[in-house]
Amino acid sequence: MASPLFDLLNNPVVNEIISTIFRIYLSKLTIYQRFLKYIYQNSQYINDSTRNIDLPTKIDIPS
Repeated sequence: MASPLFDLLNNPVVNEIISTIFRIYLSKLTIYQRFLKYIYQNSQYINDSTRNIDLPTKIDIPS
């Protein structure tokens, strides 16, 4: 006797849904990895370009 999970996974519709979810996930994963690689490769440039920015540490709000 097959288990209910086995029956569910052998359903062609369920199989197609799971395949679609993984295709979408993997395509977004590639984009995310490319973004992280870009940030990593340009981190020195980003650090150098923001090193001497003088940002206020306190905002004076008039009462």
